[in-house]
Amino acid sequence: MTRPSQVHDSNERQPLLHAKQKLETYVTVPDSHESEPGLDVYQELRTLLSLVYPVVMTMVLEFLPGFTGIILAGHIKSPFTQQYVDAATLSTMFMNITANSVGLGLASALDTLCSQAYGAQRLDPDVARLSQSFSRWLVLGIPFVVVYELWWRGWDLKKACAHVGLFLRLGVPGMLMITMEWSAYELLTLMAGVLPNAVVAVSAHAVQVNVNNLLYMVFAGLAVAANIRVGNCLGANSPKQARLACMVALTLSLGISLMIAVTLFTMRGNIPKLFLGDRESIEQAASVLAVWAPLELLDGQNTVLLGVFRGAGEQKVAATVNAVAYYVFGIPTAAVLGFYFVLGVEGLWLGFGFGIFISAALLYYMMLRCWSWETVADNAQKRTEE
Repeated sequence: MTRPSQVHDSNERQPLLHAKQKLETYVTVPDSHESEPGLDVYQELRTLLSLVYPVVMTMVLEFLPGFTGIILAGHIKSPFTQQYVDAATLSTMFMNITANSVGLGLASALDTLCSQAYGAQRLDPDVARLSQSFSRWLVLGIPFVVVYELWWRGWDLKKACAHVGLFLRLGVPGMLMITMEWSAYELLTLMAGVLPNAVVAVSAHAVQVNVNNLLYMVFAGLAVAANIRVGNCLGANSPKQARLACMVALTLSLGISLMIAVTLFTMRGNIPKLFLGDRESIEQAASVLAVWAPLELLDGQNTVLLGVFRGAGEQKVAATVNAVAYYVFGIPTAAVLGFYFVLGVEGLWLGFGFGIFISAALLYYMMLRCWSWETVADNAQKRTEE
């Protein structure tokens, strides 16, 4: 998944290579698919982890202020404490769907373009070395930037718009992929608001949303790492290495999500106390966490798969899968379980989990049965030449 307001697309900001690490550690550029270097699972795991750590830490630190604000709202000594928690959660989700999902979705085009362009390594190594020296000398020219702005004659519109079409072909599906998923969360919140005893229901739902978003930072960081590695390898014309990076990321996600699921289930009675003081709401939230805990395994797989699809430039496919999974299966199932079978908030999240299962299953099917990694690598080569 890709949803909280604090999740930033880290591809275009985070250095893809540590300053003291050799380029070959991350990518090599074979002349053809057959001349790929040998595959090393351990080295691939190390590379992924080196990318995951800074991304996860950045996302968690950016998410914590809003998360902490909701916790503080839940401990205000007031008869309206539950309403404060509900309002804080709803306002955050409204900002997500109306602003952040659009910007982050369009920026997902860079997930593909930056990672594949880096992997292609079409710059001469001597040029890269000289550019470092040039950049240092360029610092002396910073005071003259003002003069440049005064004499600037305007945009070269033709050059400025040369690659807008390519960007939009990737960015618009990426935007739809994110907005459709986040909109499903909004619908889930609205459905919780019309359940019997709505204040308690929305409070329990709010706890689940915020806990899930915090835990999601781990999967989001792993998805970014998978996106970078798959994009790098495809850009470097190494489809076998890209496939290995994908499999290692999915396996790592499975192990991490299993640990998270066990922890979440074990701590389900204590976690809601961070947000709420009302006993009824705490018990309701604990029940929802117990229902959701095993579904963390599906959430982790789905999130990393979406990262792989972004790295491969398949945002359009992922957006279509999200639309089908959430709006044909997930939300209707949530409504049936929550209202018809009177399972309340637990039913809503079970139905939503079913949507995630459908999404992950379809993405796996597309990747394992419909993809040719060699063809995807060839498409990446064509894309980097544009």
